[in-house]
Order: sequence, then structure tokens, then C-alpha cells
Amino acid sequence: MNILETERLTLRQFELRDAEFILELLNEPSFIRNIADRGVRTVEDARNYLLNAPITSYQKHGFGLFMVELRETGEPIGMCGLIRRDGLQDVDIGYALLPRFWSKGYALEAARAVREYARNRIGLKRLVAIVDPANESSIRVLEKIGLRYEKMIRLSTDDIELKLFGTSLEASPEITSSLDEFCFRPDRVHVGTVFHYLKSNIDGSYPARIFIHIPDHEHLEVLKLEAHGMDAALVKAHMDWTTFSADRFESWILLPDGTRTSQASMSSSFEKKTFTITWKGRNDIVRVQHYPVHVYNFDFISLHHVLPHWQEPEGRVTIGVLQPNFDPDPQSVLNYEGTVDLLYVGPEERDGHVCRRYSIGGPGIRHQAGSIWVNGQNGYVQDMEIPVPDNPAWQDFKFRFVSSEHMNPRQWNDFVTEEVRKLKQT
Repeated sequence: MNILETERLTLRQFELRDAEFILELLNEPSFIRNIADRGVRTVEDARNYLLNAPITSYQKHGFGLFMVELRETGEPIGMCGLIRRDGLQDVDIGYALLPRFWSKGYALEAARAVREYARNRIGLKRLVAIVDPANESSIRVLEKIGLRYEKMIRLSTDDIELKLFGTSLEASPEITSSLDEFCFRPDRVHVGTVFHYLKSNIDGSYPARIFIHIPDHEHLEVLKLEAHGMDAALVKAHMDWTTFSADRFESWILLPDGTRTSQASMSSSFEKKTFTITWKGRNDIVRVQHYPVHVYNFDFISLHHVLPHWQEPEGRVTIGVLQPNFDPDPQSVLNYEGTVDLLYVGPEERDGHVCRRYSIGGPGIRHQAGSIWVNGQNGYVQDMEIPVPDNPAWQDFKFRFVSSEHMNPRQWNDFVTEEVRKLKQT
């Protein structure tokens, strides 16, 4: 029974008459090396394999591995399909071709067709694949059909370690935007200013000093000093004023001898509506569903930076939220959490300053609600309180303005060096 047709290929259900082809394919050295030795040595073994694997899967699950043939001639070249495998929570895609048909794009063509079959005809919400880490050609095929590396796994305790790739097959939600609510005004970027904030729990406990340097119109440099952890970190971000979001991040741990250790990096593609993060040995991609989008774990600092460009600051605006995943073994180390709404509440005095108070809440911060106070004269954030931590070291989140001063690049670099030195001496 034919299942799928592509420009050059036909995919059909296996039948017992395909035993001789299976005997050849499963005994190819490349199959044994990259997939497994199925112990198929005779035509009878091949028939039993067909009965117990793909044919049984058709009957039990409604899908399985399919014979791949050249559409023009009917010549068999390999197999490709879906497998419900013990040891995996999700259905995985598998494929193997005879070596003489490699490097012709057939594996990619078949795999793309099976991916669409899994989504549109089987109705799968998620698709995974397992692959030997050394099988680079197979990994390239998986990446080209949209699967991304997630983690290393073993199907059993005595099995080799394999790479797990996966992707959601659910329809991508509509991308929404509040970009029209903003208009870039260069005079509202405080170039040369260093803002000093105190980050803590809402009750003031567990304080950390945060210094935000604005060297020019497009960059932010943030020094984080956590005295309780004897930790110093430097984060550099690039602002994209077409999306009113930070589109690139790099972070380092700073050492007292003046050296730094790379910690993480992030970059975005507005065209693809994605963010890519490199962290904890992972390289994960997440799809963004609303712009502007800001990283909560960056203490919403890039959000602070765009608020002065909001055209109707006594109204309402929606913001997307990204957040690193601090779980020990996450599916992705970066999540798009959803949106939050900033709603103007009214004027209110905060720390002796007349401010505009906003409520902030929504799925982007776990459906909780907090407050932001924006200085009515200077436009910077005076205070922020949100009952959700942006880092597991805290219980909730408070970000309070302390002071500001002007520094040129040399003064800023000297300041960073001295603050790190003092931190390490305490």
C-alpha cells in the first residue's frame, strides 16, 4: 500500500516479498555501525523482522517504517518512517538508505514527507529522533527537517549514549506585536550613564548590586555583584530598535585576576521569530510569539531601556517574556513564557519621587501580578516588585533604583575591575 509520494520517491508499507531487500539493507556495515545489528542473516530472518517490526507496527499503531522506492523506476533504496519505541516517550522518526543512494538528497526528501505525514495524517503533537553522536550526516538531515538537539539519553542501562532530537508538530501560534506602540527617540537614551540598582527579594533580603552602563545608543553593559555568593558577572546586550528588544546577549563570570569565563550567549532572528541560546553545553532554539520580547532573568533591564520610547505611557502595552530554564534536565534551556500586560494605574510617590505606577501581569510571569514605578521626570525605573523570582536563588523579585552617575568607557572598565577585586577580598 502506497502511503506517500514526493517528487522523486514513493513510500509504501512493507510486505513479506521485501525480505531480500531487508536482508541486504540490514547487513550493510553502515546500518550495523550507525543503527544496530538486528541479527538478520537469512531471508527467513528478514521475513520475521518484517512481521515483528514494521508490519506489527502498522496493525498496532497505524504507522511504522515504510519502504522507500524511486518513483520513476520502483527500485527500492531504503526505509523511512515512524517508530513507537520502548524507552522513548514520543514517536520517533527513523531512516536508512543503501549507501549507493547516499548524497542525492533522498533521505532528506523522505524524512520531510514523513514529518508532514506525522503531523497532518497521524496527528502527532511532537516528533523525536535518536542518533549516534558520530553520525553527522543523519544529524544534518534531522536539523534540516526542524528537529533540534535536546539531550543525551540511553534507551536501556547497558545501551550506548545517543543524542535525542525533537520538535513540536503543533501549528505555530500567530505572532503578535505591540511594536507600533513604540517610537525610538535617541535623546531618551542616557548615553554615558551608569545606573545603580539593588536587586533583592521583596522584603529586602538577599541583596545584589546591579550596575547598568549605557556606552552608546545600541548597547548595554551590566555588572552583577552578588556578595552573598561571592559572584561577579558581566552581561553585554545589543538593542534592536526595530523590535524594541535586546537581540544579542553575552555573559561572563569575572575572576579577580582580570580574566573572565564565558557563561552563556543568546541571539535572535526577527525574520524567523526565534531566539537561540548557548548555555550548559546546549544550543537550543525557541520561537517567540510576541514583540517586543524581554528576558526576565536579565532583570527586565532591556524593558527598562525601552519604556521611555513608549508613545502612550499612560495606557496599556503587551510585552513578550523569555526566561532561561533552570531545571536540571530541561527539554529546552530557554522558554518563551508568554506575555505580560503593563497597565498604567496612576501617579504615585515612590522613594520620594513622583512616579507613574504600572501593574504588570500575565502568563509571562506565571499569571501573577506585580508593580513597576517609573520616574516621572527622568523616565527610568524607580522600583519594581514582582512575586515571581527571575532566578532560583531568590524567592521573588525587587529591583530598586539607588543612584546614577556618568562614566566614560575607561572609567567604567576601571570601576568594574575595582568592584570585582573588592568583592573577592571580602
